[in-house]
Amino acid sequence: MTLLSSGQALGLFGACAAVLVVLFLLRRRARRVVVPSLDAWRKDVKSRVNPVWRQLIALVLQILAAGLICAFLVEDEVAADEAVDASRHVLVVDGSASMRSAGRMEAVAELARALELGVVVATDEVQVALEPSERDATLLRLEAGHGTADLTRAVELARQLGAEPIVVSDHLVDIDAEVRIAGEGGADVSIDEVAASAGPGLPPEYAVRVVLTNHGVDPATVTLSLETADALLGSGDVELPGGESVERTYRMDPVAGDWIVARLDGHSDALPDNDAAFAILPTLRPAKVWLVSDGNRYLEDVLAVMPGLQVRRIAPGSYRRPPEDVELVFFDRVAPAGRVDAAAVFLDPPAQSGPFPPVGAADENEFTTWDYSHPLLRGVGLRHLAVERISILSLPRLRGRVIAATDSGPAIVAADDGTKALAIGFDLRSSDLPLTVAFPQLVYNILLWARADADAVAPGLARTTTEGVALDPSAGGTVTRLDADGVWVVEAGTSVLAGLVPGVYEVEDRSGTRAVALRHPPEEHAQFASGEAVLRAPETPLDESEGGPAGLLALVAFGLLLVEFGVAPR
Repeated sequence: MTLLSSGQALGLFGACAAVLVVLFLLRRRARRVVVPSLDAWRKDVKSRVNPVWRQLIALVLQILAAGLICAFLVEDEVAADEAVDASRHVLVVDGSASMRSAGRMEAVAELARALELGVVVATDEVQVALEPSERDATLLRLEAGHGTADLTRAVELARQLGAEPIVVSDHLVDIDAEVRIAGEGGADVSIDEVAASAGPGLPPEYAVRVVLTNHGVDPATVTLSLETADALLGSGDVELPGGESVERTYRMDPVAGDWIVARLDGHSDALPDNDAAFAILPTLRPAKVWLVSDGNRYLEDVLAVMPGLQVRRIAPGSYRRPPEDVELVFFDRVAPAGRVDAAAVFLDPPAQSGPFPPVGAADENEFTTWDYSHPLLRGVGLRHLAVERISILSLPRLRGRVIAATDSGPAIVAADDGTKALAIGFDLRSSDLPLTVAFPQLVYNILLWARADADAVAPGLARTTTEGVALDPSAGGTVTRLDADGVWVVEAGTSVLAGLVPGVYEVEDRSGTRAVALRHPPEEHAQFASGEAVLRAPETPLDESEGGPAGLLALVAFGLLLVEFGVAPR
């Protein structure tokens, strides 16, 4: 309680000093009495002599004690002022994704109610609730977001509103403000990354890469499952040493759907939100092959046993330009009249036809040159191939690469620039090639060579919930959640839709339709700091201080009065 202002205390001190000086000057003097002899009082008179210096010291001590008492009253006023400032504290609440752990926001709400402080909640947006009614309503629906929190901006905003911030977070924040820890730490295993890719191999398949991290110190065993919207693809246990990451790659056959989710189960986890992660599946191009031939049993049989291959035989007279999903066309002893957009293999092409038209027959039927550095001959040995007749192929504009040749000229030529083309200058039926173990490998290499451009590019890593879904700001769009219910209509001018939870979203705007996966922010994994958890209000309220200068002044004043009592004349 305030007794005196600083000016009033100074005036009181002056009045006290004046009174003490006046009393000193008007002190009662000793009376003079004449007696016949001093012998009876001589000893007692010595003990009652009052030197002036002792009187002056006593006066000074009295004035100092009065000044300290007045200063004590002023210090009490300063303490009261500090209590008023403390009533303007606010809690700046870390509303980032890691605060979704059980008990953390509940601890924050309990602290805010106990201290009766306003709150500034920093999630994807900053929410201010300083008045009691606003604070109570906010605390009832207090919930952390799914992204990171801009605590620096929230602290600056609190100070702009005239309040001193107290940051409440689940980790020690490097910020110019008092920080208190909310909630207790615990084990946390997270899925840091899920990425799906597809290669040109046969059969077409996905490779799903999953990175897990155990943020605790103790080993953990988790059950990892991969699923789509319609089915569980598989699951298994993964052992994770404490504080380490583990990477797993799973190969999968093509599945229906555009996305996949990896989930963790079977373990105790303080932050379940990072136990699931999503990835967009690239489009797998099917391996479709056309065989334009009057009949070639050797080639038909070997194509029939290739895994994941869709083969269609077409009579030369029925051949039409293939659709875009056909990746390879075999022309057996025939050639098309027009251009072929797909990769093509010309087996014993007719004269003056194909990209490498024959210009005559070789003088000898023996190959003398092989280019085994080309992918077509990887794992293929054809040094002693027997052939009845070999055609010499031309190389127009030097666009071809000679794979095999005789002394008379090129016999097998490939072109990799632009549309892929391969010409083999002999009839398979007139050679022993189909009877060798190299023949299936050569056909498989041809299929991989033709499908090299079909290697589906893996979508980039999923965006974080902090980054949100990117949109074309030039026009409005629609965002639909695919793994759960939810539709957002976005107005023109919006470049990012934030505040979303981890999941898969379909985005439709002027730039097209696409799927986007949002993941838990990696920086929010395992945010557990050491320190006492804020589970209740502190025992010492913010507006009370213990000890301090006021108590010291009172103690010194009391000591001065004791000294004055000892030196004052009696």
